[in-house]
Order: sequence, then C-alpha cells, then structure tokens
Amino acid sequence: MAPILKGLALEVAPGSMVQINGASGRGKSVLAQTILGQWRRSAGSILVDGVNLDRMGCEDSARLFGYVPETPAFVAGTLAENIAHLDTDPSPEKVAGAARQACLHAVISALPDGYLTRIDATGSILSRGQRHQLALARALYRDPAILIIDEPDSALLESIPETLDKTFARLLRRGGVIVVLARKPLGLAMISATYRLDGGRLKAVAKAAVAKPKIVVVGPATVARR
Repeated sequence: MAPILKGLALEVAPGSMVQINGASGRGKSVLAQTILGQWRRSAGSILVDGVNLDRMGCEDSARLFGYVPETPAFVAGTLAENIAHLDTDPSPEKVAGAARQACLHAVISALPDGYLTRIDATGSILSRGQRHQLALARALYRDPAILIIDEPDSALLESIPETLDKTFARLLRRGGVIVVLARKPLGLAMISATYRLDGGRLKAVAKAAVAKPKIVVVGPATVARR
C-alpha cells in the first residue's frame, strides 16, 4: 500500500504555534494522530524534549497532549464529565476553568442543569461551534504541553477571538506548543511557522528564524494506510 506520509520531518520549539495547511484528504488528520501515537509508523520517531513517545506510558502521553479533532466525539454523560475526560477525581474548579478558557462557561452556566447537563455521544444538543469549544475545554483540562487542533471550526476563531488569544498566549508563555491543521491559512498573529502538506510531505511556507531547543520531532516518518 502507498504510504500516506513520506519522509516527513517537523520540529517545533517551545513557546511556538505552527499551522499546517492542506486540502481535504491530504493526510492532516493522519499527521495529527501520528503525533499523538495513534498510528503505527513504519519508520521514524516522535520525540518530546528528547524523549521518545514510544517509551511513554498512556498516562504520561495523555497529560502531555491536548487534542481537538475535526469531528469531536463525547461520552454519554454530563458536560462536566466530558470536560474532565472521565477523570476519576475531577476538580470542579479545573472543569470550570477549562470551560472559561474555551469560552464555554457562560453557555453552560445558562443551561438549567449547568455542568450537570447530560449529552449524547455526538453532543447533539450543542451547536457545531459549541461542540468544538467543548472538545477544546476537554483538551485544556489537564494543562497540556502540546495542543493539537485539527480543522478548527470557523466560529471558534472568528466569534470569540480575544479570549482564545489569551488562552493560546498563556499556553505559549509557559513553553507549550500549539499545532493547528487547517485547509487554509488562519492568519493568526501568534503563528510562528506555516507548512503545507501535500503528497505526503511537508513544505515550509513561512518560518520564523528562531533557534530554540526542539520539543516535537516527527520524522523521517512513514505512515502506511491501515
């Protein structure tokens, strides 16, 4: 089978936000899931601060990454349970804090049952934009070092940009990394590098000339179709 990603290499320095653009079906979601360790690679490695992701346990990996998929899925349960990602000892303060960072606290608070409002696996009682906000709150709950956002909903970036700018800036200030994958360039001021994914390869379109230690390295990696 033909590989989806071919000899791909990506380096992101602490405190950086990068965007990866490409048309539908070019492998952006596969790349995101490969960084997360969800796809088996036929070559290459993923390093975070020099540590191979393959040597990390599931709990360490879960704390390291926050992921907002293009089509979020949830568990049938309360909004609080979904934000806490089924944490066995959830913190109500952390749940509300994550919701605030995702600009969702006011929406949840206005519901009759608030954070105890129950949703199904698709989050059907929420709008598309609110489902992405809920997925973002879930991703931020554990204060991830690396936040990956796959095809963000336009409402997420256009209708509430000021609060999200603060959320992203806070993560970057503490040395975190944000990787955004989208069909078209997003034009966010804090993006330090832009890549285009085409033919299974990454090409740097624009990159800030900043020499910093590596935090994420993917490559040279090859991912075959399952």
